[in-house]
Amino acid sequence: MTRARVLTFHVNSRQLPGLRAALDAVSERFAQHPGFEGLVCLEHDSVRHQIIVITLWGGHGLEDMQVESELAQQQIAAITDLGVSNTCYDVVRLKPGFVAHDVASLTPALAS
Repeated sequence: MTRARVLTFHVNSRQLPGLRAALDAVSERFAQHPGFEGLVCLEHDSVRHQIIVITLWGGHGLEDMQVESELAQQQIAAITDLGVSNTCYDVVRLKPGFVAHDVASLTPALAS
């Protein structure tokens, strides 16, 4: 079964470079775990950028990485001035597809 951890928070434009660095570091650490299936970061551009980070985990990856996930959440929270919401879900349906998008073209504010 695939499980998902979803973090939601807001940042302002000056915090985006720190968020990029934090997400890069988190992705590299998570990629070392065999249960890690991917990370998606979504941004809704508004006065304060709403950010949703979704990590996908197979097997016991979500549970195995609990401590590491808490550290990642703290790392992300350190660059925001508001709290980070953390919720876990069972993935009911996931249909993988081919993704050929360059992150820079999808989220210019987060990609550079």
